[in-house]
Amino acid sequence: HDGPVDGGTEPDLWDVVCHPTQDWAEHEVTTKVPHSEEVKTCHVCHGSGTVSCDRCGGSGSCTETDNDGNSRSVTCHSCNGSGRKTDPTCEGSGK
Repeated sequence: HDGPVDGGTEPDLWDVVCHPTQDWAEHEVTTKVPHSEEVKTCHVCHGSGTVSCDRCGGSGSCTETDNDGNSRSVTCHSCNGSGRKTDPTCEGSGK
């Protein structure tokens, strides 16, 4: 599910402590706000971690044609017949 990683409560804006690196020098600091990170469900696989095989179109089998023009259905070698492959967007995590 989407939401805070550790379930904690995000602090108010002025409660976040930032320590300057130099006194009176203009600079920009990026800091993580505690409890503000969110884990989002992958928009490509919708959390499953897999996508339809692009070689067989999700069927798990492909058509091969021999030199004589005879065709036959064979197990897809790209997905090993499952019709699914690891989603490269989220590397299979679903997030």
